[in-house]
Amino acid sequence: MENAMQAVSRIIEANKTLYPAEDVHHQYQDKFFLSEFLTNQAAASQINCLSLLGLDSEKLKKLVSWGKTSAVSLSFKGSENVKFISEETKDAESKTKHVTEVAQSIGETTTLTSTVVTSVTEYTWRVEMKYELSAVKGVSDEIVLKAHSSSVVVKTTQKREENDLAHSMGL
Repeated sequence: MENAMQAVSRIIEANKTLYPAEDVHHQYQDKFFLSEFLTNQAAASQINCLSLLGLDSEKLKKLVSWGKTSAVSLSFKGSENVKFISEETKDAESKTKHVTEVAQSIGETTTLTSTVVTSVTEYTWRVEMKYELSAVKGVSDEIVLKAHSSSVVVKTTQKREENDLAHSMGL
């Protein structure tokens, strides 16, 4: 039995060549079966993608019932908001120190140490992002498939307008 299974596997592997449907001998009805198969695969792929985005069986049943009487579309809403929080100036001391020895008299020296201190102004911003993916029937019926919001605090060394900061962050 093992030998037979290996032989069948080799035959199947050797004959795994794909051909366009038009180049394969078929019956007239086969075209419709192929079309139906591909349509079902496309629909299953879309359902799979939407399930990863929050579509469950209850929501799917609702969408199917909506689809029987009207068009159903997907809606994506996203928003970004940048808010200025604070401005703070700090002194940053250089890591490099300059040491100079000065002779005052015979055998006596004085050491002078200097560093560079730079004033740095930091601007703090809160960036908030929200998005929502919904299925919509008409103009009022809506099922939220996925919604998310998050925020992050960003510090910059340049004062910008809030819109400029959002633009530079790709928002």
